[in-house]
Amino acid sequence: RGNIWFSTFGAGISKYAGNSFSNFTTAQGLANNVVYSITDDKEGNLWFCTNNEGISKYNGKGFVQFSQKEGLPDNRVYCIFKDNKDNLWFSTFGKGVCKYDGKNITNYTSNQGLANNVVFSILQDRKGNFWFGTSGGGVSRFDGQTFTNYTTEQGLGSNVVYSIAEDKNDNIWFGTFEGGVSKFDGESFTNYTTKQGLGSNVIWSIKEDNKGNLWFATQEGLSMLKNELLNKLELSKSGNINSPLFKTYTTKEGLPDNFVTQVIQGDDSTLYVGTNLGICELVYQNKTEKEWVVRKTFNQSNGYPVKDVNTGLGAMFKDSTGIIWIGTGSDRTGLVRFDPKSIGHTINNAPLVVIQNIKLNNENICWSNLHTNANKENSRDNFFQPNALEEINTYGRILSYNERDSIRSKYSKITFDTIARWFPIPSNLILPFKNNNIKIEFNAIETDKNFLIKYSYQLEGYDNEWSPPLSTTSATFGNISEGTYTFLLKAKTPNSNWSNPVSYTFTILPPWWRTWWMYLLYIMIAISLILLIFWWNNRRLIYQKKKLEFKIKAATKQIRKEKEMVEIQKKKIEETIEVLQSTQSQLIQSEKMASLGELTAGIAHEIQNPLNFVNNFSEVSNELIEEMNIELDKGEIEEAKIISGEIKLSLEKINLHGKRADAIVKGMLQHSRSSSGQKEPTDINALCDEYLRLS
Repeated sequence: RGNIWFSTFGAGISKYAGNSFSNFTTAQGLANNVVYSITDDKEGNLWFCTNNEGISKYNGKGFVQFSQKEGLPDNRVYCIFKDNKDNLWFSTFGKGVCKYDGKNITNYTSNQGLANNVVFSILQDRKGNFWFGTSGGGVSRFDGQTFTNYTTEQGLGSNVVYSIAEDKNDNIWFGTFEGGVSKFDGESFTNYTTKQGLGSNVIWSIKEDNKGNLWFATQEGLSMLKNELLNKLELSKSGNINSPLFKTYTTKEGLPDNFVTQVIQGDDSTLYVGTNLGICELVYQNKTEKEWVVRKTFNQSNGYPVKDVNTGLGAMFKDSTGIIWIGTGSDRTGLVRFDPKSIGHTINNAPLVVIQNIKLNNENICWSNLHTNANKENSRDNFFQPNALEEINTYGRILSYNERDSIRSKYSKITFDTIARWFPIPSNLILPFKNNNIKIEFNAIETDKNFLIKYSYQLEGYDNEWSPPLSTTSATFGNISEGTYTFLLKAKTPNSNWSNPVSYTFTILPPWWRTWWMYLLYIMIAISLILLIFWWNNRRLIYQKKKLEFKIKAATKQIRKEKEMVEIQKKKIEETIEVLQSTQSQLIQSEKMASLGELTAGIAHEIQNPLNFVNNFSEVSNELIEEMNIELDKGEIEEAKIISGEIKLSLEKINLHGKRADAIVKGMLQHSRSSSGQKEPTDINALCDEYLRLS
């Protein structure tokens, strides 16, 4: 059949059929998603040891469960071993081991002589004896009838045994916890620890290579017992020789890490070593010392998707084609497929790129559920319905019928022809405009340093140029306009040319307001609006014409009326002008008379002032004379004299103002005379005094 089956811790089992993965979990009938061991029987059925749920047998169509209900002593089964008679042996956590011959289950526990009921490892040697490594009880040998137990009392290095192996000389080697490695030659044990050069006293696995060397995976490096020393140990009765026994390889010799978990033999003499920090190639150098050297390391720091290699049975497994499968402890890398033959040979070849998934609006979609012919038969008990595995890979579980109906309703407007065979990619995808945000996920099929692969893509019709080289494995395009687009993708390694582009074509439909029938409606509406505007404008022009004619008639009538009024006003203005001209002549004469009157008034005023002073002082003088006479009558001579003095002053002022009036009259007479313009001398003081008085 050639299929490869992988057990996982929590994700069920996976079948690799050479070109695709298929996952099987409890949703398809597996007893438990934690699987410890896998084997097959003579009929080709696959058997899976699970955690706390017993054993699942897969016959190619469905799963059959074996648990305590069917006769298993315990549901916690650690490993399965097929003996040379095609019987299956199961080791348990607490209920010993049991043998299944296809019909009956026979249980062997401490009651039948087993050293301990917790069993870690099983081996059948070339003589047909079974060896069981236990937790705390040492080793039990079973010859088919009775058990013989070996513990530290018989010379075993530790009573906790993780691994068992048989060498070419029929010696049985036991890897223990903190007791190093113990060799049993059929009679006695010989123990080897760090004192003899072993890297650590905790041994996870033991492997004999094709040259007869023994390799021990320890927590402190990889220890090797050379074939030559192994032969010397066979010849030595004491089991010891003077020279160091083990050659231990650590990070000083190039290992990725000192915690070594697995060792497997390659197709040639190359060994592949699994550590807590990736794997490495250990190659034999044909030199005098016959040294082994680390040729290449594969881990995340070197660009390879390998983190830590798990401990346990079969964490590194080589299939019949030489491909090495590695179970890692990283959630990101998980199971790693490694082709040793591709290293150094395909590095210059361009990688093969594939489109793996299409997301809409950044949502995962099970495209098979949207296919028109999908899910016509929906049996709740059929875990192998066409879409079950795709739903699990997409959503992590099988959807309910209501959830499927909801998704189909949500994406009911999406159409496509078929779905690709290996990756669930819809062909000839046609999307409504509301789903115009698309994310395309892709990857490269490359076994050597796929971490360093660069991608470049272009969406024809959306991008004008190719994207710069990127390490991301997805491309998102948002708010895409309607049209048909072709996604082009290419990839390259650091030392290769770009691969031939792969393409994926899809179509975005226009929104309803940009469909052809809406454009036709727009044209009809536009024509209607134009006709309506033309009709309205024509009506408006006719109305404005009539309105303008009415205004013109009214204006003409008004103009004629105003013209008549103007003629009347013209006559009135002419009459007014004649009146004004007459009035002007009168005003000029009046102005002349007014000027003469003003002059006369001014002269009279100038003359009036001195005359007023003369009159006033004359009256004052008369009063003073009367007062003086009265004083004389009284005989007041002194008072009379004083009054006479005041009379004198009044008379002087009368004289002064009389002269002033005389001067004014003389000036008027002089002004009235005609003058030849001849300049005459004048009294400056008198002129200033006169003008000051006038001011």
